[in-house]
Amino acid sequence: AATHYLDAISLQSNKFTKLEKLQHVDVFKMQNPFWDVGYKNGIAHAKKMAFFITPEWLGSDFCKQEFQWLSE
Repeated sequence: AATHYLDAISLQSNKFTKLEKLQHVDVFKMQNPFWDVGYKNGIAHAKKMAFFITPEWLGSDFCKQEFQWLSE
């Protein structure tokens, strides 16, 4: 059976996820203190992963940490 994990979509319905509207813009910031549990579970059960490497991705400490989890 095919499965997938998309961080923002998977966390939307989680009871620990909080949405905070940023001031002066029509943008919501999503936060979940347990986001890494779902991410690591997705990595552990994935047969394949796709990464879109952009300058922003390369500059993100979060993305570097997530990529490190893949090699553990």
